[in-house]
Order: sequence, then C-alpha cells, then structure tokens
Amino acid sequence: MYSNWPELDGSVAELFLKGDKEAFTTIYHSFAPGLLSYATTICGSQEQAKDIIQDVFVVCWEKRKQITADQLDRWLIKVTKNMSVKAFRRNVLTAGYLTDGSLEMADEIPEDNTPYLEEALKIVNALPPERKKIFLLSRIHQKSYREIAEELGISVKTVENQISSALKHIRCQVPVSEAVFLLCIVLMPLKTPPIGL
Repeated sequence: MYSNWPELDGSVAELFLKGDKEAFTTIYHSFAPGLLSYATTICGSQEQAKDIIQDVFVVCWEKRKQITADQLDRWLIKVTKNMSVKAFRRNVLTAGYLTDGSLEMADEIPEDNTPYLEEALKIVNALPPERKKIFLLSRIHQKSYREIAEELGISVKTVENQISSALKHIRCQVPVSEAVFLLCIVLMPLKTPPIGL
C-alpha cells in the first residue's frame, strides 16, 4: 500500500459484501480516483483507464461473495493491475508500436508480463528528461531523427547520439531479459506506478 491510499472501513466493506449498494457506492468513490491514476500509469491513457476502472468495479460487484472484507482493497489493486497490463499489451501488439525486428519478438512477451512492465517503466523513466523525450518521440511517435531535430531545435547528430545512449542504457539494465528490453523499446510515455503497489 502507499501513503495516500484510503483506509478501508471494515463495516462498510462487510455491508458491500452482503450486497448493500450504498456501501458499494462509498467504496467506489473512495478507491476509484487512486485506481484510475494507477491504471493510467500502466495503460498510458486516462480514457482507457476510466473504462478499466468501470470494469473493475463491475467485476467487484459480481464477485463480491468471493472476496473477504480484509482483502478488498488488495483485490481492487490486483484486478486493476491485471486489466491495465492486458490493455497495455493489446496496445503494444495492435497499435503499431512494434518496430524493426521487434514484431518477430512479440511472442516472447509473457502473457503475465506485469513484472516486466514495471521494470521497463523504471528503466525508461530513469533516462535523463531530454533523452527520454527524444527516445519516445522516435520509438512511440515514430518520428524521424530529422523531424525530432527540427521539433526540438537540435542537430540530427544530437538526436542520433541521444537515441544511441538511451539504447545502451536500456541494454545495460536488462542484460538477460529480452522481454524487458522489448517492452522498453515499445513503451508508451507512462509514469512509474505508486511505490508499494
């Protein structure tokens, strides 16, 4: 858990698990904002994250009899994470983010790639701000080195050097896992998930 996560009222949770709709509404308004932020960090789109959170609470209501009151908050986090990672994976595989030789590597991404995703987020976000921006403009926005140079008012050579440095940094951080490296290459500009989730 992290510091800003709301305290779960046990009595409200118990009422919800018994089918009390008012308790469900209370839980939704307490947890939805934090879960929305978390989902957005993973899938990269707040609009998509909103749909995910709606689905999370629909499933929560449908499966309330299978959840215990003391585990409700952890259950919400886990389901949000799973749905968001699946959405991220669909985005990567269907929106053209796989470039160069990466497409052939797509099958190497594990279905449950949550640990890889979190590691990739940390690695890309550790890049210096300008280098990260150039890297994402190239890999995500599919802009040429010349287009990036013109947009940022720098030389093409500088762009080349920054991309090269970014790739070297990523490769050094993931000497073993090809899956992590692939996710770094195709990663959308996401923020790191809250500490403790």
